[in-house]
Amino acid sequence: MVDLIARRHREVGGGATKILTCQLYNTIQENEPQLVFLHYKQVNKLKTLLAKHHCPELLDKLPIKLNAAEDKEVTVFLHIGRDNTRNAASMKELFREKGAVRIEEWLQAKGPPMEWALNLRNEVSCQAKTTHMENELFGCPDEALKVTSASINRW
Repeated sequence: MVDLIARRHREVGGGATKILTCQLYNTIQENEPQLVFLHYKQVNKLKTLLAKHHCPELLDKLPIKLNAAEDKEVTVFLHIGRDNTRNAASMKELFREKGAVRIEEWLQAKGPPMEWALNLRNEVSCQAKTTHMENELFGCPDEALKVTSASINRW
């Protein structure tokens, strides 16, 4: 797991720290585009709003895509060893007997020292702005936020 993280494999190599940089915030301030940050789970509301104003004929067909597994809980475990985990009677047994740990717990414990040891934040910038933006975004019931020069200055 550490090797995959060190190599910044797939999703580990991208994300908000690569996109939401000081350069992006400066560009937004300089150009003042019409910009909204939106939690991805609110995309159907965005589709409806766009259809209402630009494609009213699509309103009866929305939402275009539903995620049937959206509320399904997925539990991911990391375990020590290379034995076949499919032989475990249950994930609880694997957790109890094989030294497995939930990935969320592992990342919470190992994440900060691993970021430092692997120098994962060497190109990260303006994370305080991103944190303030996220707090404002998730503090809004619609989880949507119009981004302006003034809001960036507040962050």
